[in-house]
Amino acid sequence: MHSSPDPQDSQQTRETGPTGSEGPGRPGGPDAERRANAVVYRTRVTVLLAVAGVMASFLAGDGGGGRWFLAASLVLLLAAAVTDIAALVALKRAGSGRAGYVFMILILLGCLYFALISGVNLAMWQLTEGYRECVDTSLTISSAGGCQDSLYDSIMSRLTGD
Repeated sequence: MHSSPDPQDSQQTRETGPTGSEGPGRPGGPDAERRANAVVYRTRVTVLLAVAGVMASFLAGDGGGGRWFLAASLVLLLAAAVTDIAALVALKRAGSGRAGYVFMILILLGCLYFALISGVNLAMWQLTEGYRECVDTSLTISSAGGCQDSLYDSIMSRLTGD
């Protein structure tokens, strides 16, 4: 005879998975490989976007198209920050150790730092472009110092609204 479980019974039976763990969602259960793959995928996408964003910000200083490289850098770095947060969530779901969190948080901070620098450079593009032209045409150290003073004055007038 088959009897149904007693509703008062607080012990419920669970099926044991192939690795000996109980139920789905446990470490080593059927979802563990899927969660681990999600972490690897999101981490790879984050690193790829971060490296592309940093490279675009470096290419911005090499002559023509600098403004477009800065804009691309800003977009890529912000996308890397978003995928980094998704990777951190995947790390939490996979039950990863501290090293993964530290690594991903360092990447997130680096992405936000470079995104901030790219954004400021993009906002001040006209001023820094004039400075680069001035330094390229200056022949002496004192004239390069004058370029720096001119840049400082231009930045301060832009920030204060004068």
